[in-house]
Amino acid sequence: MGWRRFWPAALAVASFQFAPLAHAETAEDKAAALVAEGEALGKAGKYDQALERFRRAEAIAPNAVHDCFMAIALTRQQSLTRARFFLERCKRRSEQSPPVPWYEEAHGQLVASMMDHGKLQVIVAASDTDVVAAARIEIRGFEDLPLQSGDAVFLPAGRHRVTVRHNGYKIAKQQISIAPDEPLKVTATLVRETPESVVRAEPRVAARKTPVAAYTIYGAAGIALVAGVAFHINGAMARSDAIDANERRDEAAYEVHRDRIVVNRAIAVSLYSVGALSAAVATYLLLRDRNSKSDSESLAVSVAVDNGAGAIAIGGRF
Repeated sequence: MGWRRFWPAALAVASFQFAPLAHAETAEDKAAALVAEGEALGKAGKYDQALERFRRAEAIAPNAVHDCFMAIALTRQQSLTRARFFLERCKRRSEQSPPVPWYEEAHGQLVASMMDHGKLQVIVAASDTDVVAAARIEIRGFEDLPLQSGDAVFLPAGRHRVTVRHNGYKIAKQQISIAPDEPLKVTATLVRETPESVVRAEPRVAARKTPVAAYTIYGAAGIALVAGVAFHINGAMARSDAIDANERRDEAAYEVHRDRIVVNRAIAVSLYSVGALSAAVATYLLLRDRNSKSDSESLAVSVAVDNGAGAIAIGGRF
């Protein structure tokens, strides 16, 4: 019976291999650990980090309690609209009443703090029920709220923009006015897009402009070159006069004519340089203007009409 000698070793190997299965961490366990971390962070006043833990817990194992904890963190941050949304969604999702022991207390505190808020309910209408369920509802300033058709949200009194969108449908948008303690129901009707919703715009051709600056610089260059030629000629004449004075051995006249040569030559060179540089600048401006015009004339832009034609009808713990 040699196998008896290996029985303890075989039993140890089997225990080692199957032990992890018995202690495998479930999604609920991971979510509970994240909630515990979030509570600790909330008590330390680190509400952003606490919210991040609660959102991760919700993504791993959805549970109504996560909404309640997010509501508390948001309340501490004075984000009352978001806090009340998640607190009331917590109650709707929960199979228990109340979902957490401190729900009623938290709810009462929020209601007391939001006396200047009004209730808005957005109803999405479409021919396809799947579109109604998947439509994205956005309220300016509160785009991060995961609103669905029929959800209620409490907004500060004043004007707000509501936008409802879904792929393949025209965007529905409307400005609304919220008054305290006056519930408002908004019905957004999504209309399917048609081929006429997209149009092709005619290419825009920029009006031709006379390059005044370039031609003005060309004119200045021409004047400089003509003046340079004049001084060049004057210098040549002074050189001839200097040769005659030298032959006559008139030193005084020779010095005068020699100074004329130096001055006229310097002025002529300067004017030639200015003229050449001005001509180069004017040429650059003309070429640049011609290239920009050819680019603008070759553009053909396709634009989509703003799909804003969708109809919105106004109806009725740390």
